[in-house]
Amino acid sequence: MIKELIKPTKWGYESFKNLKIGDTGMTQYFTQVYMRSVKEGKNFEEILRILWTEAKQHREIIEKF
Repeated sequence: MIKELIKPTKWGYESFKNLKIGDTGMTQYFTQVYMRSVKEGKNFEEILRILWTEAKQHREIIEKF
């Protein structure tokens, strides 16, 4: 189970509460990337690729989870 692999200190959105990308909370940041991609008419595969690229760019922040 993924929870056993990553051993979060908390589970759910509370875990991301203090993680920021720039001035934006991490969850909201990725929501904005997703919504912008949908609005631009990207297909699911493209959206996943964009989100993965963003995740790699912000790896240090995400790893604080």
